[in-house]
This record gives sequence, C-alpha cells and structure tokens, in this order.
Amino acid sequence: MVAVVDFGNTWIKTAFFEDGTLQWVHTGSPSEQWLRLWQSWLKRFSIECIAWFSVREDVQRWIKPLCDIVPCFELHTQIVFPPLKMGYRTPETLGIDRWCNVVGAWQRLKRFPFVVVSCGTALTIDYVDSQGVYHGGSIAPGLRMRYQALHHFTQKLPLLSLTSQAQLPGKTTQEAIHAGVLIGMYKEIQGILAYYRSLERDLSVIFTGNAVVYLALQWETPIFVAPFLSLEGGYALWHSFYRGM
Repeated sequence: MVAVVDFGNTWIKTAFFEDGTLQWVHTGSPSEQWLRLWQSWLKRFSIECIAWFSVREDVQRWIKPLCDIVPCFELHTQIVFPPLKMGYRTPETLGIDRWCNVVGAWQRLKRFPFVVVSCGTALTIDYVDSQGVYHGGSIAPGLRMRYQALHHFTQKLPLLSLTSQAQLPGKTTQEAIHAGVLIGMYKEIQGILAYYRSLERDLSVIFTGNAVVYLALQWETPIFVAPFLSLEGGYALWHSFYRGM
C-alpha cells in the first residue's frame, strides 16, 4: 500500500492506494491527533512508502516523524510526466499541488486540451493546450479568503460562513456579501473558461477542491468534479518516477 499526503494550506489530505486503486481518503488538520492517527495506520496497514507534497512552511514538523519509520518520497514539479510537457516559465516556483492536479486530470481524461479549476484556499485555474503543454493559468483568493478579507479590511462587515445559496440583488448586507463572493467567483470562473474555450475546441474542464461544493449549484449544467484530483495525480507522479528508477 502507498500513502499519498497533500499538506495543504488549510487541510492535510491522506489517500491510500492499493495496486493503483484509491482505497480511502482522510482529511484533517495538522495536529498531534493527526500524528497519533498515523501511528494507528502504521500498525493496521502494510505501507511501503509515503509520497508527499506540500505548500506549507511547517511541513517538516509533520512529515519527519513519519519518515523516521516509513520510506518517504517528496514530490516536486521537476518530475516529468509524459505526455505532459512543462511550459511554465518558472517551474521552480510552481505549486506542486497545481502540477499534481494537472497530472491527475490527464490520468482521468487521457486527452487534451483541458482546464483544471481548483477551489481551495486559493482559486487556481490551470490550462493544458491541445499539444499537452501546461502553460500555467491564474491564482486568485478562494471563497473563504474573500469572506475573511471583507471582514478584516472593513470596519463593519461581518464574517460570514460559506454557503451555496446566493442571489442578485442581495437585499440585505449578508445577502450582498454572499452574492458578491459566491456569484462573483462563479462569474470569474465563467469568464476565464470562456477565454480558454475561445482558444481551444472541445475543451474539457475538471473541478476540484474543498470549496467546489459551494459553487456547484451556480452551474445550470452538470460539472465534472474530482474531489481527490491532486492525490490521484500525486500517486501517478510517484508511480511514474518509481517505475523509471
């Protein structure tokens, strides 16, 4: 069994794969309780390797105790994954979560071109052209960050909880905030996707990220959601590197 761990800005997601098949996923916050969970998993399962990636500054605090027990492999953006080609000008600054999302999307689709919309702490929209070249995309504040910014940088606007319900016009302050944040992000995504569709025929779009559930109701047609895309891509990157050794 191989474990893939995504140390995100807000959550740590852990996926367990057996012979390439995703078995189950755990989502939690970085804590001593998370480390204790790992101690129980190591007793219950035969884990041959932990493949991990991170956008956190404090990741060593959480991964080092595990790497003292189990072989660990850090995923990074310099790992090539044919037939994808890196067109990002600064791959050394590219978030590994974005690269894993793109690899995971290829594993799902097996065709180009495509866009990955990741609704997490940040909203990232990444583009791969019809030749399989990953060009990058856009990074913007995520849903929760938008709510927090309105509250933090104003004197009187309240901090609201995430919701999937919003409408225009917002007839109260709370309704107006929900409309601005939720519908604003929806329209932002729509506009960016319209631009990429102007470049590419038969463009595929995959949504992922914890906050996508709050946006799903805004779409009038079904959308393709893959909640564990980065973990699937992380496993594919590890397997590609391991197989090439």
